[in-house]
Amino acid sequence: MQFKVSMKDPRFIYIRHAMGLWHSVFTSLATVLVACDLVLGYNVSTGYIAPNSTGVRIQHGFETVLVQPYGYDGFRVRAWAFRPPTGNEISFLYDPPVEGPENGKARGMSYDTKSNGNTSVSIRNGNAIFRTYGLDKGHYRLAFYRVEPNGSETLLTNEYNPVKSLNPRYYSWKGSGSEFSAAFSFSTDPDEQIYGTGTQQDHLVNKKGSVIDLINFNTHIPTPMFMSSRGYGFVWNSAAEGRMEFGPLRNRFTSESTTVVDYAIVSAPQGDYDGLQQRLSAITGRAPTPPDFSLGYLHSKLRYENQTEVLLLAQNFHNRSIPVSMIVIDYQSWAHQGEWGLDPALWPNVSHMAQQVKQLTGAEMMASLWPSVEDASVNYIEMQADGYLSATRSGPGITDSWNGTYIRNYDSTNPGARQFLWDTLRRNYYDKGIKNFWIDQADGGALGEAWENNGQQSYIQSIPYPLPDVLYHAGTQSSVGKLYPWAHQQAIEEGQRNASNTQQGSACDSLSLSRSGYIGSQRFCSMIWSGDTVANWETLGSQIPNALSAAATGWGWFTVDAGGFQADSSIEWSNNIDRPQYRELYVRWLQWTTFIPFMRNHGSRSCDTQSAFTCDNEPWTYGAENTPIIVSYINLRYQLSAYLRNTFAKFSQTGRMIMRPLYMDFSTTDSNISQWTKTNNNITTQQYMFGPRLLVTPVTLPNVTSWEVYLPKTAAGVDKPWTYWWDNVTYAGGQTVNVSAPLEHIPLFHLGSREDIMSGNCSFALPSIALGFKGTSIIMRDFFASLPAPLPLYILLDLTDLKALYAAIVSSPHLYAVFHLDAGLIFSTIVRRTMPDDLVTPMTMYMRLHQRNKITASSTFENLEATMLVDDANRYTWDDISPATFFQAISQYVRIHDLAYSILRSKLDYLATLQFEKLANIPHKYIHKSMAKQNPESVALDVPARFQDPSWVEESRAVRALWFLTLGWRVSCMLGLDELESIGFAKRLVGEKTWKHEEIEEMVRSVLDGPTLQPPAPSTASDLSKANGSFAVLHTYPILPRSRVTHPDSSTNTSRVPLYAQFPLTPPHSTPASLAWDQAPQRLSTMPRVYRMLLMLRDRPDSPFRTPGTRSHNARALQIDHFIRLGFGVWDLWRVSVEMRLWSMPYSIREELKGEGQGKVGVIGQSDSMFRHWVIWRQERQREEGGWRRGFNTRC
Repeated sequence: MQFKVSMKDPRFIYIRHAMGLWHSVFTSLATVLVACDLVLGYNVSTGYIAPNSTGVRIQHGFETVLVQPYGYDGFRVRAWAFRPPTGNEISFLYDPPVEGPENGKARGMSYDTKSNGNTSVSIRNGNAIFRTYGLDKGHYRLAFYRVEPNGSETLLTNEYNPVKSLNPRYYSWKGSGSEFSAAFSFSTDPDEQIYGTGTQQDHLVNKKGSVIDLINFNTHIPTPMFMSSRGYGFVWNSAAEGRMEFGPLRNRFTSESTTVVDYAIVSAPQGDYDGLQQRLSAITGRAPTPPDFSLGYLHSKLRYENQTEVLLLAQNFHNRSIPVSMIVIDYQSWAHQGEWGLDPALWPNVSHMAQQVKQLTGAEMMASLWPSVEDASVNYIEMQADGYLSATRSGPGITDSWNGTYIRNYDSTNPGARQFLWDTLRRNYYDKGIKNFWIDQADGGALGEAWENNGQQSYIQSIPYPLPDVLYHAGTQSSVGKLYPWAHQQAIEEGQRNASNTQQGSACDSLSLSRSGYIGSQRFCSMIWSGDTVANWETLGSQIPNALSAAATGWGWFTVDAGGFQADSSIEWSNNIDRPQYRELYVRWLQWTTFIPFMRNHGSRSCDTQSAFTCDNEPWTYGAENTPIIVSYINLRYQLSAYLRNTFAKFSQTGRMIMRPLYMDFSTTDSNISQWTKTNNNITTQQYMFGPRLLVTPVTLPNVTSWEVYLPKTAAGVDKPWTYWWDNVTYAGGQTVNVSAPLEHIPLFHLGSREDIMSGNCSFALPSIALGFKGTSIIMRDFFASLPAPLPLYILLDLTDLKALYAAIVSSPHLYAVFHLDAGLIFSTIVRRTMPDDLVTPMTMYMRLHQRNKITASSTFENLEATMLVDDANRYTWDDISPATFFQAISQYVRIHDLAYSILRSKLDYLATLQFEKLANIPHKYIHKSMAKQNPESVALDVPARFQDPSWVEESRAVRALWFLTLGWRVSCMLGLDELESIGFAKRLVGEKTWKHEEIEEMVRSVLDGPTLQPPAPSTASDLSKANGSFAVLHTYPILPRSRVTHPDSSTNTSRVPLYAQFPLTPPHSTPASLAWDQAPQRLSTMPRVYRMLLMLRDRPDSPFRTPGTRSHNARALQIDHFIRLGFGVWDLWRVSVEMRLWSMPYSIREELKGEGQGKVGVIGQSDSMFRHWVIWRQERQREEGGWRRGFNTRC
């Protein structure tokens, strides 16, 4: 939790030439200014910069600024003035991050730091650049940029410093101690949109124009962390109270009292909010997966007063067969505050009660605890003596009151106090079967709350304003006040983890529920709820954007009080369970909670028959007409359990949100969404995606039977992607529809099939294709690391940095296959880090399959087969080669994508079965003219019998139609083009100007509507067992002219040779298809340039093809040599692929770069390939359209 800044950090190298002068200036100024108020508004002295490979330190006047690359595509900035930090600063950031070059997961990554003397400095980290200018002029600004796919730079934000204004880094010191107040300003524009900032009851998703005080109180959890529509995320890493201001030209953050300003900024492609969430969660913390019971219905009320009531409640759930997963004991269940145990007079046998509840309902139990301690508590004297209670600067240390009793709060910032609290909770609750805790009133020094008790209004706190006088172990209320709820969550987390003997970050066995939180609260097994809301329709409407802001802040474990907590005193029926108006509100509210991370029922209900606090809140107490509706949604929640587990798993692994504002998924496919989000239109504040497939639009008005819903445009590929849950009617995107919404129906639409959703066999839309530019491997790694389960394959275009590719592969926990289409090479690269012989092989594809459980004999994988049509090594013209041979290349991706998706739907155990169907074996007259002329009989004979089909021997219009399908509808759809753009792209490639849409569609359907081929028979069990279930082998069968094929140990000629028939990490030296090692040099002179280049890379000390941890140059120890030992078949295939004019694919070797004594070698693809052609064309189009569109979905 604590971060220490070392003044002797060896990573920062100081320039000493000016230190003598600086020391004298510093000493004289310190002598003069030590006794007076000091406002450091301007830099008064020129400074110096000390750059090295991991950051820079800028010394300038009274100020020091440290900038470091941080995580992927990000930077961390720390600054202070006059006096150095104490070394015990509080930090909510991980150092090193969960993901990033710092943690060693991405081998081969390095930073690029440049400086121009003492006038400017820049750092590049992935696709993010930090830069500053003007240090020698007495003032300077920090600026942050994103590198775009075409190599250009886009300004994300810089420090705001207009003429005649406060310095963008503004400090105010009061003349004693190390603490100062600080205000940092950053540039913005009126169009920028701000998402996150914690939760406020303001009905806003876009926080632009807001001024938010960083002070906690009930229903208000401000947190200085946000995502920007400009493509960056920001974290103000401070425990101090302060303020956030989001103006039209300036975003400003202030801290009331601190010793160091600490913030982080990360970047992602504009519109890639999942990428931002992944980078932000990597530095603030990833959430664990919740226990299964928490995904069901959580029941509570204010309040069950004794053990008998709880047991009667459990019996009722049992008798009525209504599922329930948690039953909660609310506040005032103790004898005195601060005893943290149930009053034995009312709860005589806690262990028996917990066992009975479990036996009757299967539910776990949760107990409420408050942080307050009164004098009558048995723990008061000991805690006071040990300094475990918060104090005040003067007076008796009383910080609060409750019903006339003065209380003190336990000090959650004190490790000893946290341990004392947990020891007490374990003794009184955990060891007796109540393992979950509701940490209510955990806001810290917050605002006073008006509370109506028996008609008398009083305050929970005696002073209805912030308590700056409070002192904690970690500091004052103004300097560490935001730490209090976070540390309280930490106390429960530490205790539960120790008691269950589990590690932080692993799956949770139990959990807590907190009314407040802060940066990184998601790392705990702790739900955050929206506080004590009032029961009216307006509040219900405000809870939706509130929850969406929590999601944008990184809090995936969010919940609310279904029905509202307390009555609205201005509404007579509010919270009264006997009034039909409130019953309607309650049903609508509960419906909505079915589709938030945790479905939780709680409130202080009233009724016409008895006093408040004792009225019922059970599913069967809202009228006979409403009970079936309520129970149906509880049941639906359990039916969605697989879907919930899937979405929570993705959130845990990548930070991908569960509740998803519409801008997260549709800002790149629907221009309306971005504009409506900017203005906080009801569509974007009241609608959202719940996981990848469910569009939820809660009803927030009374007495309605229909409701308008806007259906966003999705990526091209499905005419009517949206299906209404209740009647299965499908709708096109990009329109507003009016649907039936009686009380029993919440407006709910879904993508894909309902069966997939219920079974959990669904995924988020596939990530964007990574286009080739520097740093592509980082984007690729982010994509693959975000996949917790098998998904369709991904295609990578024009990658030019093999070293970075290797680093990305070994750092990707869920990498299955990478298709690299660059200069004619089509191959999949898989590196298994635990294997002594990592293999990189061209034209032979391997799929690393994700296994949740231990491999068993029954989980045998199907062997994968591809039939590849190739020709000899002649050079061809475009007319000769198109479209059939090119079609072979691109169709591999399309077919694998389609089959993988269908297999996921079928719940098969393997990722995909590659089959070209009819496409892979077009009759020879469409393959290649020269090949057919050489030996037409061999080509015809070599087409497997199962592919023979007379319908394929047709005019070339069918092939041309498939060409259009592949290029125009499949690939470009996945790249984010709409239908018209897709056809235009295909026409541009083919040069065809006359095709009509209807003709294309007709021909495509005529070709593709044939039967689907069955996968080939599996390979032998012995071969599969060697792979331990981690790899499935994709055999490649070349079809070559007979004259090209000669087996070294056989006189039999064949044109169909299995190139790789055994375990992939043990090349088959004895098979007829192999070529002895000593024969390989004979062909070195005729090798493709790519192959020669790889051989050169092999012998380099930093070779990406070297076995990790191996220094030997022995041919058998290096992966590159597997290429040769595979035999002439792979050799010829590769050579043919490389030399085909289809891709126009000359390669060159990049000159060795000198940097810090180590050479760096990359590969430059100097190619005018079709995809490079497409990249240029698409960039031109997108510049005209005003942005780079990304993303495709599984329906493409």
